Amino acid sequence: MFKILDTSREVSENKELQQLVSQVKNNPKYGFVKFIEDQNVWNQFSDTLNDLKSSHWQQLAVIGIGGSTQGLKSLVTATHPEALDSRRLIIFDNLCGSSILKNLEAIADPHETLWLFASKSGTTNETLILINAIENYYQAKNISPFNKSVLISGSKDSPLAQWIIAKDGHIVDYPEGIEGRFSVLSTPALLPYGLLGYDAEAVRSGALWLLNQDSLVAQLVEYFRGTFKEQRWVTHFWFYHANLVEFGKWLEQLWGESLGKGEDSSEKRVSTPVFNLGSNDQHSVLQQMIEGYPDKAHLVTYYLKETGPKISSPIDEAFELYKGYSTDHLLNLFAQSTHKSLSRKNPSMLFEISEVSDQTMGALFMLYQLLVTSIGESMGIEVYGQPGVEESKTIFRGLLTS
Repeated sequence: MFKILDTSREVSENKELQQLVSQVKNNPKYGFVKFIEDQNVWNQFSDTLNDLKSSHWQQLAVIGIGGSTQGLKSLVTATHPEALDSRRLIIFDNLCGSSILKNLEAIADPHETLWLFASKSGTTNETLILINAIENYYQAKNISPFNKSVLISGSKDSPLAQWIIAKDGHIVDYPEGIEGRFSVLSTPALLPYGLLGYDAEAVRSGALWLLNQDSLVAQLVEYFRGTFKEQRWVTHFWFYHANLVEFGKWLEQLWGESLGKGEDSSEKRVSTPVFNLGSNDQHSVLQQMIEGYPDKAHLVTYYLKETGPKISSPIDEAFELYKGYSTDHLLNLFAQSTHKSLSRKNPSMLFEISEVSDQTMGALFMLYQLLVTSIGESMGIEVYGQPGVEESKTIFRGLLTS
């Protein structure tokens, strides 16, 4: 399913790091492993999913912010982008007025829409603002929209939970031991994914496969720890597949919020994550990557399965070189050439994935969650919590009352 094809920095079968990865998996603190691995937990999730499948609706509207929605958006964009393109799935995760209105205008009938709210605390500012904005929009039209509603939350005492109960809505427990940005392989993402009719079980099977790949995770930990020691303070994740744009945003959040906490210790300093889409970003940042200051590291990922059209009749003799190749094959060659050019001055690893599917995405999400957590454990970084974000929330509330 996954394979490291080439790396400019040697990585080994490090038994100590493999043991570390195993310890992370067995640590009950990290509930994202238990949710996938524990059959009883999965059965409870499946029962909840099947109960909600009995409800009738035409569109699914998901309201949340950050990890509570970005995981779902990443998964659906990768495997079933038609759900978003057709507006069968509508995600409210931005306070921009034009974005909210565009989404509201796409809802054919609010009474035939299943409204799903995701907030672990039940007090998330942006989520509450979005709910109020939507309700006020419909109240101006004498419409009460939330007659079919579900809240995924870790608190049944929050104002949001009480509001849902008052509307005879359904509350689903937020899984224990899982932070929002680690929730993609659990209820906040897999529940709406399953409600849309997509195969949550297949996503789980990919994640389960990855849980048996300690050596692969350990090699990536060794690679990135090595780049930190070399003071490569910008990590570029290159993905050569257009459906991975939202995944890149998810990865930036996972890496940045989990590992970016070493301001008081040089020993805990990690890189800043940057997502790049190939081959588009070869025409934006590659110049600086190759000839700029060598403080960067790269992971270049391409996908083996070819689905694009083949070039059979080149428009000019100058293009005969491309004849017979699919666009995906050429894109993969771009990935390989980018990796080789980047390796000249900065560490770079070339990573191959068989295809974009439910299984490979489940494995990819689990890979990066284990990677980030293992890096954190190896460096003494608490990957849960985001005190810097909490500080900005306090400042926000102060501005409101000033």
